[in-house]
Amino acid sequence: METGLTVKNLQHHSWALMVQEQTRSGLSIREWCKQNDIAPKTFYYRRKQVRSELLQAASPVFAELIPPESESSSLSDGFRPQLTISIKDAVISIDQETPQCLLASVLEVMRHA
Repeated sequence: METGLTVKNLQHHSWALMVQEQTRSGLSIREWCKQNDIAPKTFYYRRKQVRSELLQAASPVFAELIPPESESSSLSDGFRPQLTISIKDAVISIDQETPQCLLASVLEVMRHA
């Protein structure tokens, strides 16, 4: 069983390298496949397998969001949003004082929601 997993891991590693090589080449998938004598269907299958494996290996990212004490206090401090982002049922309002790392964390969480 372990040997089978090792062979599969090596195979998927070579597939990941193939996908990276195609991406870096700047060629379309059809052109790259033609140059490398690989059927486009085979390339797409392998890419799908690599992506699926990477998604399974990825751990979810969580960011702690601390709500303001009350809605009225957040509005009374003079906050004037310069950008409002709506994703599904959530609304994110930011201004130039919003830390970039906070926005990145919130958007990453929203992407996985």
